[in-house]
Amino acid sequence: MRIRLIAILLLCSKLVFSQSTVTYYFNSSYRLVTNPKNATYRAEVTTLTKIIEGQADINVYTISDTLIQRYSYSDVKKGTRRGSLLLFYETGEPKRMIVYNTEGQPIEDKQFLQDGKIDVITKYQGKVITEYLHFYYPNQQLHNVTKFVSGGLIDSSITYYQSGGKRSIITYFPAKTVKTKIIYNEDGSVLSQVIYNEKGVVTSELNSNAANTHPDDFDILKQAIEYKGGNTALYQYIGAEIQYPTAAKDNAITGTTYIKFFVSPTGEVSNASIFLPTFPLLDFEALRVVHNMPSYVIGKQENTGNGSWYRLPVKFALQQ
Repeated sequence: MRIRLIAILLLCSKLVFSQSTVTYYFNSSYRLVTNPKNATYRAEVTTLTKIIEGQADINVYTISDTLIQRYSYSDVKKGTRRGSLLLFYETGEPKRMIVYNTEGQPIEDKQFLQDGKIDVITKYQGKVITEYLHFYYPNQQLHNVTKFVSGGLIDSSITYYQSGGKRSIITYFPAKTVKTKIIYNEDGSVLSQVIYNEKGVVTSELNSNAANTHPDDFDILKQAIEYKGGNTALYQYIGAEIQYPTAAKDNAITGTTYIKFFVSPTGEVSNASIFLPTFPLLDFEALRVVHNMPSYVIGKQENTGNGSWYRLPVKFALQQ
């Protein structure tokens, strides 16, 4: 019995110590460096073998050991997620948490403000977003609930006053055109109501007046920021600047990293950060390129007097 117990312990010890951890260092310009003394960030990738494949646990820290990313894969090369993805502000507060099901598909995505309050909750069924909740007000009162139907199409969008009462309800046809638009006073009475047909023609209206609307009632439909020259020019810039990390290429690591950044009213890019990581070598390279993006990015969103946020997917793929 004792010999059997010792054998089991030795086997477990062997399994634990067979894990392999690769450490990458990045400087303040998000470039890969070999000397830890020159690093601002440290990323650790732990796998069951020395080859980066299969299960992988990834942790990213500032060089002062503050955890800023933690996520896992059941298959790192296929990009199949496992468990939860956690992002933190560099000051340590939670920034984002995505929970995945056993198939690696997202179930719920929570985003937090730096003071710890919830900013956005997105709910999924499979790969499809079913509900989007935006906690807009400082008192954590819900600002917007957008519901989706199959195919990712918007079904309805409801906004609320800070007091909690409904401010507007908008429903949509499958072709994404507006079906009904109802605006409420804060006391709950209807201020205006407009009903459209599928061609966008008004079929019924009550006290309709453009002055009754509020810009935030329709923020789900605002136009995205557009790079000068459009998406073609944007991806030409990215393609010219991206340097596929050698170690990622050698290990056949691919994926899409999402970078979030701010565009000022005059077009300057700032506050770039990793919004959805895929693998440290790819993430920091994407961040480097966006961080250095030219300042002639322009905003076409309504009310851009204070600037706008943008999320950019950067895809890394290898030629077959």
